[in-house]
Amino acid sequence: MSNSTQRVRGTLGQPLIGVASNATQMSKAGFWYLNQTPTTALPPWNFVANTASSATIAVPAAINPVIGTTPLQTGDAIGVFFQSGNTLLCAGYGFWQAGQNLALTAWGDNSQTPVKDGFAEGDLIRYKIWEAAGQKEYDTEVTYRTGGTTFTNNGIYELSSLRAVTSVSHSNALAQGWNMISSYVEPNPANLETVLAEVIPQMVIMKNGRGQVFWPSLGINQIGSWNPREGYQIFMQSATPLTITGNQIVPEATPIALSQGWNLVSYLRNSEMNIDAALASLGSKLVIAKNNAGQVYWPALGINQIGAMMLGQGYLLYLSETATLTYPGNGAAATSGEDAPLTKINQGTEAMKVDLPQYYSATTFNTGANATVLIESSTFADGDEIAVQNENGKMVGSGVFKHGKALLTIWGDNEVTKDVTEGAIEGEILSLKVWAAGEQKEKAVAVTTLENGLTNAALNGGWRYHTNAVWKAQASEAIAIPSAFSLAQNYPNPFNPSTVIKYSLPHDAKVTLEVFDALGRRVAALVEALQPAGYHEVIFQNPALPSGLYFYRLKAGTFVQTNKMVILR
Repeated sequence: MSNSTQRVRGTLGQPLIGVASNATQMSKAGFWYLNQTPTTALPPWNFVANTASSATIAVPAAINPVIGTTPLQTGDAIGVFFQSGNTLLCAGYGFWQAGQNLALTAWGDNSQTPVKDGFAEGDLIRYKIWEAAGQKEYDTEVTYRTGGTTFTNNGIYELSSLRAVTSVSHSNALAQGWNMISSYVEPNPANLETVLAEVIPQMVIMKNGRGQVFWPSLGINQIGSWNPREGYQIFMQSATPLTITGNQIVPEATPIALSQGWNLVSYLRNSEMNIDAALASLGSKLVIAKNNAGQVYWPALGINQIGAMMLGQGYLLYLSETATLTYPGNGAAATSGEDAPLTKINQGTEAMKVDLPQYYSATTFNTGANATVLIESSTFADGDEIAVQNENGKMVGSGVFKHGKALLTIWGDNEVTKDVTEGAIEGEILSLKVWAAGEQKEKAVAVTTLENGLTNAALNGGWRYHTNAVWKAQASEAIAIPSAFSLAQNYPNPFNPSTVIKYSLPHDAKVTLEVFDALGRRVAALVEALQPAGYHEVIFQNPALPSGLYFYRLKAGTFVQTNKMVILR
């Protein structure tokens, strides 16, 4: 018969007719290739057959291939793989049947196709074992009785040993401060005290997406064991490598159930992949993804600051409804379609690179908490810089306008460092300012509309910081914005029956304006409200108050000032 492989379906343990590849040659050696399709789970491997180039590899039953110390079971699979760029691709596999010899066909590259779809002459032959019961894929160590280690068309090979490598190690460089981490290795044992033993002296706390913590210095472990499907946030006092040893995860066989809302997830592949391809299984249910640096992937708006998902990193995903995330296999291509810029915002069909601010120079706060805002404005020019500040005027995020848009990461305060405030506090009022690059001057900004970027619901009542919030805002230049807080002397003074009190706010703030008598008793509350940046004035009159000395006090954020005034009846 011709040099080909035929597949006959059947049930394991029942009689089956097998057809051999290179039957004449293999029968002389006493091997027959039974290419059964078992009733158990199939390996996640695909290959191209009938490429007009092949070799035959004999795996004798007598060599007793093992996973660790356990012999292969009927229904497990052995595959051969070749290198194509940075990925390993399958070139053929067969199912093991206990007590029987196996012959594998290793397909070579088809010279008539533009892509590499099999082994080239001289390629190293790599092997993988698929454990059907556990649905796990293993790298292997192999030795040969005949044939050597590289591919030759029409070559004949015989193995003398084949052993699955059951333990792999993944080293993850943890930076000082907050990290979002994960691993493509399932540790064994999985208890956190063992997994994190080498970094515990330098770590403070670790959290999962449900807010449970591992706090070794306090003897607290609400998480229990490492879950390879989860991402984690870990705070380090200094940079320290973390090495996780265990079984390598098969990403396409490890689905991750996600809930509506925010999920902190792991990245299970052992190499990087463009984020649109890696998260393709979520479809339109994915609203936004964030990494530890606060960069985002916002598919509905064509925004991708993340570019590629990286091994060892954890990611925050917001879903509009429940979904299951299944990553492509490690052999899948790293991109979907043409390579895209790692940082882009789409304006129609044009992809634009997001520039880094210079005047409001960006700082990587690494506080472990942040929010995201997309600001649109027809007022500001390309290259103008925009900054967001808290109630005290501290910059907590910045960006650059391009095509009328600027995307900002707003950093929250670090919950670990109690003696210093690095970012916005939960519920704190936020405001904007712009550096007009062409005019070389700073301008105040008014937020004209604000909506929830996750639900598209309109927001009223001021703009306040909340960790993991996502906003879309329209903004324009504000008119006559002061550069500092101030409280003017009332006029006229003394007065009867009324006087005017003026004050200025350089940014939006919660304002309290009160009047007290000489004994410190409050006699009037003139303002108790969130007010926008600008110049404000209030008319005060109270005919019931007698003549005398009074005090009026302005509180706006952390600004406090008190002035005297006199009522003269």
